[in-house]
Amino acid sequence: MKKALFIVLLSGSLFTIALFALPRLLTPPAIREMSRQVDSLPPLPGEVLTDIVYKREIPFQSFKLDIYYPLNSASSLYKSYIADEDPVLVFIHGGSWIHGDKKLIRIVDPFLQKLRECGIAVVAVDYTAGLTGGLSKPIENCRDALQWLGENGREYGLNPDYLGLYGVSAGAHLGMMAIPSIQDNPELDLKFVLEEFGPVDLVFMAGGDAFDASSLFNAFPRRILKKYSPLHLVNENWPPFLIFHGTADRTVALNQSELLSRRLTQYGVPHTLQIVPEGDHGFFNKSQAYWRQLEDQCMDFLLPRFFPGESYSLSVK
Repeated sequence: MKKALFIVLLSGSLFTIALFALPRLLTPPAIREMSRQVDSLPPLPGEVLTDIVYKREIPFQSFKLDIYYPLNSASSLYKSYIADEDPVLVFIHGGSWIHGDKKLIRIVDPFLQKLRECGIAVVAVDYTAGLTGGLSKPIENCRDALQWLGENGREYGLNPDYLGLYGVSAGAHLGMMAIPSIQDNPELDLKFVLEEFGPVDLVFMAGGDAFDASSLFNAFPRRILKKYSPLHLVNENWPPFLIFHGTADRTVALNQSELLSRRLTQYGVPHTLQIVPEGDHGFFNKSQAYWRQLEDQCMDFLLPRFFPGESYSLSVK
């Protein structure tokens, strides 16, 4: 009897582990290649804290984040506001909600370094929860990471009163789903959102905006798709947006960002939709010089929102 019970418990444990591990085993080639590139990069200069636990779930999982602090040589404008606390940009990676890793921020190393040179801290968040989490778990995890930042950020030298979101693909979707909880949290003040090719209306994704993957969205009831569509959360209190999307994106249709732009316009939310001609999902078919142009556009957007009223004509090239 004891042996049988042990076998049952062991089988259940192995099954649970498999559910968490399987997504990593089935990681798409593009994500694997990005991870390989990141792993080959040299360590970054300056202070970086890795694998800070923002949430524990017994028995198997803990969810973590990394903090990339401003460089010591940074001409930090923000120090003139509140000493020893840095504005913070939260990065939420892509990966179809079940793949990817917080380390993927280093795919945009030059942009990361520009931010740090200007006195901005970057927090990269892991949220993936395996096959058992569906859409609800990653959303919950991102909300919990931001709540942790509001409660603990100052202990780490971060000022959550000067907060920006930077979401890529699924990460952009998750960031937008977290906006209502951010705005309900008095410890957080969201200044802007950088949004890259994120799904905003999952009903349209099921209708063809996810291209070959549209049938996967059709497996969910329409009411669930609508519930997890950030397009329906937009209101006049949302912060300014800078949106990027490519015309050749075959993972998330450009229509998704156009829907978001129209809804933001409807509610009077300041925003810019930057359409990238022939840009694929991730703009990996664009030159490094083009990437630098997009990064400079991001800096022009975020610096005055982190440092209002200051002269921010810094050298960020």
